[in-house]
Amino acid sequence: MFGDVMHGTWLTVFSAWICFADKSDPSSFAGAVAPYRYLLLLMGIFSFYMGLIYNDFSSLPLMLWGRTCYTVEEQNTNDPSKIWLHRADPECVQPFGIDPVWYRSTQEIVFMNSFKMKTSVILGVAQMSLGTCMKGLNSLYFKKPLDFIFEFLTQIFLILVLFGFMDFMIIVKWLTNWDNVPEGKSAPAVIASMIIMFLSGGVRPENNNELDLMDNQTEIMKTMLTIAIICPIMMLYCKPIFLALGNKGVDDDDFEPPMSDCHDLVKGIVTKTSGNHSFSENFIHQIIETIEYSLGTVSNTASYLRLWALSLAHSQLAKVFFDQGIAPGLKSQSYVLVSLTS
Repeated sequence: MFGDVMHGTWLTVFSAWICFADKSDPSSFAGAVAPYRYLLLLMGIFSFYMGLIYNDFSSLPLMLWGRTCYTVEEQNTNDPSKIWLHRADPECVQPFGIDPVWYRSTQEIVFMNSFKMKTSVILGVAQMSLGTCMKGLNSLYFKKPLDFIFEFLTQIFLILVLFGFMDFMIIVKWLTNWDNVPEGKSAPAVIASMIIMFLSGGVRPENNNELDLMDNQTEIMKTMLTIAIICPIMMLYCKPIFLALGNKGVDDDDFEPPMSDCHDLVKGIVTKTSGNHSFSENFIHQIIETIEYSLGTVSNTASYLRLWALSLAHSQLAKVFFDQGIAPGLKSQSYVLVSLTS
């Protein structure tokens, strides 16, 4: 999220120098920073990459493709400092990154805020999903089928049907042309749609004039919400019960479902297992696991918005430095962007 081509380039060059420098002397600068060289290298590379997406070179846009999709329409006589632009061709898009005109636009903050906020959530959900998948690989490696079935699968389904679905809605909204919205209707707000999904199963109130992002959206939301309710229940109850039925401790690797009647089933649930943990201890452990992951999924997703705040603060500080330190010596004009369908 620290997206800046210039700063990313300097950080990449600096970390690459550390990688190839002589690190034999721990008291030297290269030797002291050597343990962090690969972390710094990755930070520089991804900062450079995100800077290309933001088209940000220390608050200055780059004309990477030699063109912009906006052209001058007319001078605004009411405010000579503003130039009115229009987008005559709705099919015109930048091959990569943000159109450089946005950085001189009066709507820059609103546009960049929305883009960076959604990008931070998408990357955050992707990273959390990767961590959950690593947990699933660990359970396979250590041959723990109960952990794989009743923890990994339930957890990955939970995060995907909630925040993975939200990311999907964000991408669908990005890829949809909202220029021809019917009169009296408006483009949907993703956050509002998610709130409606939790409160009413995706059924919009009568006074809500927002359009749906996809066909059969209400039915899809009801299905996602049902899965999201079932997953924590399975995560909470299934593993302790199966451990009790199998008369195994939580650390046992092998599990074979027993062939027992109802009496043995009840006895297995209420009696102490052969391992170091009883059913009550297993159940308490699973309660903690369920609450920690379910609530952590929500709080961690919101916490990734700090990346948005970091990126916004960095870009705005660089912009203030340019506007107050460099721009006064230059002739500066701001753009007002408009979109014309004709």
